[in-house]
This record gives sequence, structure tokens and C-alpha cells, in this order.
Amino acid sequence: MRERTFQGFHSRVVLKGLIVGIILFIVREIFFFFLFFELFFILDLVLQLN
Repeated sequence: MRERTFQGFHSRVVLKGLIVGIILFIVREIFFFFLFFELFFILDLVLQLN
């Protein structure tokens, strides 16, 4: 186990955690983008009604 750590390899549990973290980060950024898109869309509609 110690040699794997010095060689830079990760265990399966750590790799799974890294992959899940990357996926959650990408999903969060997608939701953040759509939140701003929806905000500008709603503001545009509200300003057109006035």
C-alpha cells in the first residue's frame, strides 16, 4: 500500500470519490448556467410587460 502512495496511484475508493466529485462539479456548473439564463429571460419578459 505504501508503494502505491509514493508512485502516485490512488485506491479504488479514492478514484470513485474523485470521479463523483468531478461529476457533481460539472452538474453544479450546468445548473448555475441555466439559473442565470432563466434569470435574464424572466427579467426580459418582465421589462417587456412594463
